[in-house]
Amino acid sequence: MLRRLVLLAALFSPVAGLAQTAGQVLISPTAFGASDCASTTMEVTISWTSSSKAAITTGDAYRVFLSKGSIACSSATPGVTQFKPDITATSLSQSYPGVADPLLYANEFMTGAGVSCGTTTTVNICVQHIGTSSTMPKGYAEGTVIYEAVAPPVPTGVSVQPGDSSLFVSWSDGTSTGVPAVSYNVTAVDPANTADTHTQNFTGKTNNRIGGLTNGVTYSVTVTSVSAGGNESTPSLTPATGTPQPVSGFWEQYTAGVHREQGGCSGGPAGLVALLGVAMALRGLRRRS
Repeated sequence: MLRRLVLLAALFSPVAGLAQTAGQVLISPTAFGASDCASTTMEVTISWTSSSKAAITTGDAYRVFLSKGSIACSSATPGVTQFKPDITATSLSQSYPGVADPLLYANEFMTGAGVSCGTTTTVNICVQHIGTSSTMPKGYAEGTVIYEAVAPPVPTGVSVQPGDSSLFVSWSDGTSTGVPAVSYNVTAVDPANTADTHTQNFTGKTNNRIGGLTNGVTYSVTVTSVSAGGNESTPSLTPATGTPQPVSGFWEQYTAGVHREQGGCSGGPAGLVALLGVAMALRGLRRRS
C-alpha cells in the first residue's frame, strides 16, 4: 500500500509543480514574415492566462512587456520597458486589444519589441498581474513568437512522374537559410498556354500529387517553399517536365485481354468461369484440411 502511495505521489508531483509555473501568452498571428514587420494594416492580438490563483480585486492591472531579449517576468523589475499602459484586470484570462481598446498593428508590436526588420529573431512576451498591495506580481504569463526576416531554402531536385490528369512531384529542401519551410507551393504550367496554370499548397512532406491537369499536355513544374510567417522562396531553379496520361484499371486491362486472346484459359468468358472454378475448388480443399 505504501509503495502505491509513493508511486502516485511521484506521478502527480509534476502536475503540482506545473501549477506554479508561468501562465501562457498566445499571439495571433503565430509567426511574422518579412512583409509583416512594418505593416500598418496587419492586426495583432495578445491573449493570456495568468498563473495567478488570486482573485481579481479592485485596482488590479495587467502589464505587458515585449523584448527580443530576456524578460524577468516573475520579478518586480522585468528589465525592459512596459509596452502599454496598465490594462484593468477583469479576469485571469484576458486579451489585448480588448473591445474598447485601439487596434494593435504589426509595426507597433515589432517596434515595441525592438526588432530590426532585417534580422530573424524571437520576440518574448510577458504579462504581469499586478495588485495594489505589493510591487511583486500576483501572477504572470509568458510566450514567444518568431519574426522571420528571410525566406526558407529554395527547393532542389524536383522530379515528376505521370498520373491520370495529375503529376506526382517530389523535391528536396535546399541549403538552409535559418528559416524552415512549413509548406510548399507546387506549380504546373503549360508553356504553350500559360492560362493552363495550376498551383497547389502541400504541407508535411516533400512529395505530393498535383491534380486537375489535362492528359497529353506537357507541363513545366516548379516548387517554392513557404515559412510559418508566410515568406516564400524563389522557384526551384530547373523546372521539371511531365505529361499526365490516362491509367487503365484492372477491368479495362482484362477486357482488352479478352479481345486479344482467342483460346486457352484466358480466352473469353469461359476462361473467367474456369478460373473461378479452380479458386472454389482450392477453397474447399483448405476447409477439409
